[in-house]
Amino acid sequence: MEIYSVTTVLGKYFDWSKIPDQVLAEACKRGSLVHSACAARALGGYVGRLPGMYAGYYESFCTWHENNVRETILCEHRIVCEKLGFTGQLDFVFVLNTNELALVDIKTPAPLGKTWKCQLAAYDYLLETKNYFVDTIMSLRLKISGGAALGDRYEGERLSSFNVFLSALNAHRSLA
Repeated sequence: MEIYSVTTVLGKYFDWSKIPDQVLAEACKRGSLVHSACAARALGGYVGRLPGMYAGYYESFCTWHENNVRETILCEHRIVCEKLGFTGQLDFVFVLNTNELALVDIKTPAPLGKTWKCQLAAYDYLLETKNYFVDTIMSLRLKISGGAALGDRYEGERLSSFNVFLSALNAHRSLA
């Protein structure tokens, strides 16, 4: 059975044609740089000042991390589910100051993404295959200004969102 990434499966449900190539390339670069810097920070590493507009996103993460995280459990961790044929790379699993175990996916776009809750539900399933049972799943929208990050929790939607993801995975597999 072929293994598909969560982002590949869900990427079909976003109209990329409306985004100019240069803007999309910049967004990819931004995402990679910001994710790398945030991962280094979460693991206790030193990150110098990021260039230009990337600095605000990183500062937004650092402030949120400092105020909310007690411990980093997983960082940039890939999990493969052979049984269902999908894989995902999780950004973080943290122990929050509230004692919750949280699956956190950082995002740099300002508006909520319509597939994010399905993405996180799929990651949650992957974690459970490795005997990690999180209390909360959330996207963390970082601010370009460096301001307070917005944590969006998807509590009551895990099962229905995972079922939507499975439908998308099955359609992707059938139509590939």
